[in-house]
Amino acid sequence: MQLLKCNFFFLIIILSYSHFSLGSTAFSDNECLESSYDATVSHKAFPFGLSSEGLSIKKENCIIDITLQKFKFFKNSWKIDVWREPVHIKEDGASGPEVLKKNGLCDKQRSNEFCSAWKKIQTAVQDDGLIFANGEKEDLGSEHGKVYCSYLLLKKYLDDEKIFSRHQIYVNVLIPQESTSNNNVSTTVNLPNSTASMPTTN
Repeated sequence: MQLLKCNFFFLIIILSYSHFSLGSTAFSDNECLESSYDATVSHKAFPFGLSSEGLSIKKENCIIDITLQKFKFFKNSWKIDVWREPVHIKEDGASGPEVLKKNGLCDKQRSNEFCSAWKKIQTAVQDDGLIFANGEKEDLGSEHGKVYCSYLLLKKYLDDEKIFSRHQIYVNVLIPQESTSNNNVSTTVNLPNSTASMPTTN
């Protein structure tokens, strides 16, 4: 019982810190992680703006579905579950979903199916999503905010191999806060109904 009270008290402190450090208009790590939404961004494309390209993102809690449509004929689709390990991407293929597991870092010296798919996803979200989406990236109710939230989760999961959980509170994990002190430490806090310890992650 005493441990439950301590965990609950610590949770209130963390939530208060998150609110004041992020500001009233910015979404928190957990708001991004637990949100569900649909976002569609389209823009004119080559040649001469006569065709259009579209990026759609469907997020249901931990699962992010991304579809990139080009020239009405070419479509790429990926599914990423940021709560599931091992770190992987499900890519739609001609014969059905193909599972691409991460095996080492993706850099200029390494080229495999996972890294190739992640590069395509990153390029699509940046060039067809973040650049053209309407609204402010801090507003989770805007198209820009939805794309930005998805982008942060994808980078943390696919680049840093961070496996998220619905049973934890995250602070400064997705969006590290600039600070001249030691307060900008990314923290993971177990919810009060958990008897596990409260780890701090970097």
